[in-house]
Amino acid sequence: SKFKVFIIDEAHMLSIGAFNALLKTLEEPPSYVIFVLATTELHKLPETIVSRCQRFDFKKVNIEDVKKRLQNIADEEKIKVNKKVLERIAYRSEGCLRDAEGLLGQIFSLGAKEITEEEAGLVLPRSDFSAAAKILELTARKNLKESLIFLNNLVEEGVDLMQLTEDIIELSRLILLT
Repeated sequence: SKFKVFIIDEAHMLSIGAFNALLKTLEEPPSYVIFVLATTELHKLPETIVSRCQRFDFKKVNIEDVKKRLQNIADEEKIKVNKKVLERIAYRSEGCLRDAEGLLGQIFSLGAKEITEEEAGLVLPRSDFSAAAKILELTARKNLKESLIFLNNLVEEGVDLMQLTEDIIELSRLILLT
């Protein structure tokens, strides 16, 4: 290869001594060396380091592009996947393509040549917007007793509370947009 690439993931975790040692190399790197400093906390990197770097901010992938990528993978693997399953995976991954591909891989590991919503439900938490809507309605009416009874019934049915919370947030977002 023409270049030697060094990727330092979670670069914000380096010690001050490590940053100081890296600084000299960043100031005068060999022509064949590329350093990639990856971090989610840029503010923790010393300014002396940041000022010597090119910065690339990565954004989340939009839902439609995630669904297209997942469909391409399914086509390559010759596995038929229900469109609603692809949509659920795309929403669940929250714009992270690696997470979406990982979820699809988990579903593929079930061994089916046709993935239905039922099979996907073995891997993906069940999403229930009707339950989220009911909780929002009861909350808006300030009916605490019925809200708690309804929520308790959902828990007894085995509903994933993290997924329910995400559904409530997403439904609230859609209501605000509307």
